[in-house]
Amino acid sequence: MNHQPPLRIGLLVLFTIAAMFSVGATRLPISNWWKWNDFAHYYTTASEVWQARNPYQADIGSLYKKFSLSGTVPQATNPPALALLTAPLAAFPPKTAWLFWEVLQLMSLCLSVILLARLAGLDWGAAQTAAFALLAFLSYPILSHLRFGQAQLFILAIVSCGLSFLSRRSLLGSFLLGFASSIKLFTAPLVYVSYRAQGIKGVLVFVFGFFLPFAAFGLICGAEALCDYVSLAIPNVREGAVKIQGNISFSFVAYFAMVLHGPLSNSSPENLKLILALVNVVSIFLLAVVLIQDDRRLSGEFPLIHSAALCLVACCAFSPTAWPHYLVLTIPAFLLLVRDEREGRLDTSQLYTAYFLVAVTYGIALDVKGWLHLLSAVWGPAALAYLLVLMLRRKA
Repeated sequence: MNHQPPLRIGLLVLFTIAAMFSVGATRLPISNWWKWNDFAHYYTTASEVWQARNPYQADIGSLYKKFSLSGTVPQATNPPALALLTAPLAAFPPKTAWLFWEVLQLMSLCLSVILLARLAGLDWGAAQTAAFALLAFLSYPILSHLRFGQAQLFILAIVSCGLSFLSRRSLLGSFLLGFASSIKLFTAPLVYVSYRAQGIKGVLVFVFGFFLPFAAFGLICGAEALCDYVSLAIPNVREGAVKIQGNISFSFVAYFAMVLHGPLSNSSPENLKLILALVNVVSIFLLAVVLIQDDRRLSGEFPLIHSAALCLVACCAFSPTAWPHYLVLTIPAFLLLVRDEREGRLDTSQLYTAYFLVAVTYGIALDVKGWLHLLSAVWGPAALAYLLVLMLRRKA
């Protein structure tokens, strides 16, 4: 792309501001990242699974103290697939395990960019691939992801491998998409991609990939452990008050406003459960509307990378809660938009506006109160909505 010098300077300023904001928003020194959620929660759960014990009945609080961790989640809640994947970490001391885990996440980022760029038809060399990976790394979602020791980049790598196999008409692709969804359940709408690519056969393989980790977990930790997880996962909200922070998705804005300003601020847990259940239903409906609209607009064509990217963005946008680190799953959307910009189907300014919105999504406003806290409740959803609009407006 031949950018004019003023535009180059403007882009440099834009990326610098986003990077400074992102780095500043992480706050906690890197030397202490290994002690805190979510890695602390993964590690303590992994220590139970590594010894074939039921993690959902373990005293997680005492395990935090045992391993000198500072986690705050009082009970194991990770899906069985994630508990199994992280179990080998327990073979190492917590800090060493954290280093392995972070390296795995960074490798997952690089692998995802390489595979998705190829699927998007971007003929990139090593320098261009590294530049995109660096821009992604300097965004708040990825720095937040690394700060909390999250798993979404690894999930993205599995999804990227799945899409690569789907592009070669291999059923292994649908299996990997199902497996990825079993790690983080809110990505289950990826079954839409399997169906579009391989029909009912793809759906069946997706379902097999989804449930296989559950079966393996039951064999290792016992059927009781599996039942305990299901009893935790079915309710939208367990007993107790719901903490509403800035980590909300597009579908959650109205509920946030009600809790913040309305009579429901002191609502009972039962009322909150009902509201969250309704929000879930509305979220699923809105996500279905987006995907059906996409089907109609493409008139029967099936651009694999576009459907997958749109599905992942919609998962984040309409999930009842969406933490900033969930937004690493929007990387396929940006690669698709980069291609569209190169082919003249998207304005350069729109692409960089989308990058800036996501690069500073939520950010430091999570740690403050008042109007900045309210701003954090709409900034992220605005970024997701903008991405959805750009993708739905593009030509097939």
